[in-house]
Parts: sequence; C-alpha cells; structure tokens
Amino acid sequence: MAVNFYVYEHWRLDKDECFYVGKGTGDRAYRRNGRGDHWNNIVNKLDRIGSGYEVKLVATGLIEKDAFDLEIERIAFWRDIVDLANKTNG
Repeated sequence: MAVNFYVYEHWRLDKDECFYVGKGTGDRAYRRNGRGDHWNNIVNKLDRIGSGYEVKLVATGLIEKDAFDLEIERIAFWRDIVDLANKTNG
C-alpha cells in the first residue's frame, strides 16, 4: 500500500489565510496548472498586487484513503471561516 500521499493548503500572504485545500503526490501542491477558475482568479490577483501564496503541508506519508479523509476534514473546517477556492467538499 503506497504511503506517498499528502494533504496541503494554499495560504494567501496578503491576508494570512487559507484559500485552498488539496491532496496529492509528487509536486502537485506546488504546480499552478490544472487549477480551477476561482483558484486562478485569487492567484492572479495576488500576482497583480505584488503578493503571493504559501504552500503548507498539513500531513505527509499518507495512504490515499487517509489523504482523502483529511482533505474533506480540512475543507469542512475552512469552508466555515474563509471563502475557499475548492468547488467540492473533497
């Protein structure tokens, strides 16, 4: 059973808040391609104002099911606090 999955969050540097939660392997957390419109709009705005975002790894070394479960948990947590770019609940 592969334990190479992780859960990550993207944090806006201008507001010091999470705007996206994801799960992945390899360099997924650091790639800008393959993102949704809302994510792209946020990042483009950050670029325009001279700010950026930070990648925070929440947990590493997970099996895929555990990564899915944690992603769902983190999205549910943040969705009540900030306007997430996530379109689904995980």
